[in-house]
Amino acid sequence: MAAALEALAAQRVADRDFCVRTLPRVSRTFALSILSLPEGLSDSLCAAYLLCRIVDSIEDANPIAPETRVSLFDAFDALMRGEAGSLSEFEARFTDEAIGMSEADRALCKGAGAVFRVYRALPAADQEAIRPWVLEMSRGMREYAGRADAEGKTRIRDVADLERYCYFVAGTVGELLTALFERAVPTASEEVRKAAWSRATRFGLGLQMVNVLKDVAEDLDRGACFLPEDVLARHGVRRDALLSPEARAGGLAAVSEVCTIARGHLDAAVEYTLCWPGREGAEVRAFCAVPLALAIATLREVERGEDTLVRGREPKIDKRLVAEVLAGARRAAESDSALTALFARAAEARPSAPAGGTGRVAMPLLRARRPPVPPERRASMTVIRGGAGAKKSSGNDASRNDARTREGRVLVTGGAGHLGQNLVRRLVAEGKEVRVLVRGARGAAALAGLPVEVVTCDVRDADALGAATRGVTEVYHAAAMVAEGDERAFFETNVLGTRVLLDACREAGVRRVVVTSSLDAVRYDDTRGAPIDEATPLDPFSAHSPHARTKALAEHECLKAVADGLDVVVVAPTTLVGPFDDRPSAIGRALVDHANGRLRAFARGALLLTSTRDAVEAHLAAMRNGRKGQKYVVATELVSIDDLLSFFEEASARRRPPFAVPALLARTSLAQKLAAARMLGGERPPGAPAPASSPRRADTSKAERELGFVPTCVRSAIYDAYADFFRRALVPEGPASRGAHVARP
Repeated sequence: MAAALEALAAQRVADRDFCVRTLPRVSRTFALSILSLPEGLSDSLCAAYLLCRIVDSIEDANPIAPETRVSLFDAFDALMRGEAGSLSEFEARFTDEAIGMSEADRALCKGAGAVFRVYRALPAADQEAIRPWVLEMSRGMREYAGRADAEGKTRIRDVADLERYCYFVAGTVGELLTALFERAVPTASEEVRKAAWSRATRFGLGLQMVNVLKDVAEDLDRGACFLPEDVLARHGVRRDALLSPEARAGGLAAVSEVCTIARGHLDAAVEYTLCWPGREGAEVRAFCAVPLALAIATLREVERGEDTLVRGREPKIDKRLVAEVLAGARRAAESDSALTALFARAAEARPSAPAGGTGRVAMPLLRARRPPVPPERRASMTVIRGGAGAKKSSGNDASRNDARTREGRVLVTGGAGHLGQNLVRRLVAEGKEVRVLVRGARGAAALAGLPVEVVTCDVRDADALGAATRGVTEVYHAAAMVAEGDERAFFETNVLGTRVLLDACREAGVRRVVVTSSLDAVRYDDTRGAPIDEATPLDPFSAHSPHARTKALAEHECLKAVADGLDVVVVAPTTLVGPFDDRPSAIGRALVDHANGRLRAFARGALLLTSTRDAVEAHLAAMRNGRKGQKYVVATELVSIDDLLSFFEEASARRRPPFAVPALLARTSLAQKLAAARMLGGERPPGAPAPASSPRRADTSKAERELGFVPTCVRSAIYDAYADFFRRALVPEGPASRGAHVARP
């Protein structure tokens, strides 16, 4: 008996040693992250990763008979489910040299018994956390390998197909990680867990898409291509000619389009990493930060295009940056600002202190000024020009650039927000030279791939804004604080920030500033039922959200600036709905929850909504045709909740929830409004709409008369929003997503 126990103990030591030795041979990056974790979590993740790698090796094995591949998947799944099967027989299947794998992967598969034994020795809860996601990965890889075997090559038909493939390959890993992290961070609140699960898939999608993009040339050499065929066709490129010099411009443009999608997933991955608690979840955050920061930096190199689509080369990042990420992730893990700074440096694809003064050094913009800017919000100017798809200038391009230079730059603050992203994309489409202000790495990531200049700074920093407005002729001020937060922060951002910006614009000689306000800032005595117009004051006797109060005060700052000689025009839209809703608004969350079956009930009433398309058009028209010092109320239409849910049903092909809250509930008290809003789509941030039986109405006649404003419809905005949510893997495929993976403003 004692000898048997000693033999079992020795076997376990040998098995664990095999896994620890094998891990860095098949993935250096993940090995460093996994082996730095506490022992229990490290063992579970090591076994889980190697199991996933075995599945990946079966899928990648080539040449191999289709029936052999299927039998290998069958044997793996049976072992994973704990069904009868011999580990030694499974290992023996990989001794055949005809199964084409790398030496490291073949050695792993020949020793798969050790991996399964380590897995089966894990705590039962860890096994339960790992098993379903590994089996899901195996199911998906079996499907795509079967397609490749049947068609003679790996083909990805469209963006939806790419994201589905990446889900099976890596999105499942995001889910697996989250299941294990929940156990590793038992103090995480329910809110944190929900936030993590809502982004878990996209964590994996972002990392895998970067792998796809950097390995295009290598994959083509082995007969595979993971760039969507519809994207290639859109840019006039054939798969078999993708690496030819003649197809380079179109190929880089196709890569750039996919880079934009990958950036959205990486943005969600940053949110995923930061949502874990800083102290208790420091190891988890550090684990996520290393591959994520390296992926962000690699994607930036892909976008630069120097080594992209070049046979025998692949985009690589500075080794000093790799070392800095590996060394600094754990030190930065407990601090949101330190992690954000790490991701920001990765987004620039440069280390923080290039040796010998070489490399891309960001121009410092931020120095403390009144009002004081918190240190964690300080950053450097990051310039992003073009992307992997940028073409060399032709004569016509030069003429257009000369014309843009004569017109001067356009500055957009809050360019990573819901309105800002739509506005920036429209300005770029018009050929404008655009400079965009964002607050951090997440904002910069949202705009990656666009031919814009991105400046990371705080709107309250006078020196930064002085530099940012230099050489600018037109400014769109869309930056604002709208979500929950300290009331002083609302005032400093929305009011003092507007004052600082307007002062900077006056000093820089800006021709005109268009400021985004809100209908919340023009509301008086809602019970009278009259439409709200530009002359309606803010009711001083009612309770208002910090957003509404500060927007009204910001309008006062605009009037003071006009009195001082600056040309300012104000546009006041209602609640927005449309694409690029990256931090889903109340309406956006309701749509996502509905599509995923999480919308349990709805409140009777109606909402006054503005499509992002209409809001963008109103801002552009205000810049062209608005009168100095005037305000313009804009809205698309008043939509009943019943009609809104009909649009949801059409877009998603999912039926609405059966339970309706009585209309009385939505008009009796603030607490009841909040309850109704939660049923409609989760927690309602300050300033978000609450359904009401006697809703506000807007008089947009002034905007129609003076700006030429013509509202469209909310239904099309819902379709655009759904297509964008689908692109980001937040909703399942539906009628609105088919053929419209990336919504355009």
